[in-house]
Amino acid sequence: AINIRRTPLAGRGYEYYSEDPVVSGDLAAALINGLQTNHVGACLKHFACNNSEFKRTEMDSVVDTRALREIYLHGFERALDQSSPWALMSSYNKLNGTYTSQNSWLLDSVLREEWGYEGVVVSDWYGIKDRGSALLAGNDLAMPESEYNKKNLAQAIKDGRVTNSDLDKSCARILGMVAK
Repeated sequence: AINIRRTPLAGRGYEYYSEDPVVSGDLAAALINGLQTNHVGACLKHFACNNSEFKRTEMDSVVDTRALREIYLHGFERALDQSSPWALMSSYNKLNGTYTSQNSWLLDSVLREEWGYEGVVVSDWYGIKDRGSALLAGNDLAMPESEYNKKNLAQAIKDGRVTNSDLDKSCARILGMVAK
């Protein structure tokens, strides 16, 4: 967990490494590399701007682009530059109006296209509101699986919102992690 510790009132803030994205990113990369050297997969989390426990499943982290890039995303980018975690966990919150688990700009444009991340993106527990939208945004695995998510994804497939190609990309990432 390498979110930026912004307040001592964050109930799980003790899990985060630092208020400094450079320190957080470097420590995370070292831990990831150490774990995975021993064939234990690491999961980098909570992507991104998960800085409060109060209403964490519904809050909207409104952050301008410069602060987002320089403070909140920089540690993740730095960790990914120095390591290759098998998984990355999306957070509960919205980021500028869109849940992170369904945020295609965050998960697809930034994480996968810009930074080149090829691993699995997994949701935080019950962190997905719309399974079809989450899969299209790049969130491969809903945790834990639920009847609601199954029905929602099946309907998105039936409606043609999610294609076989979309499913294949996500399944390939999951199977790649299973093979490790």
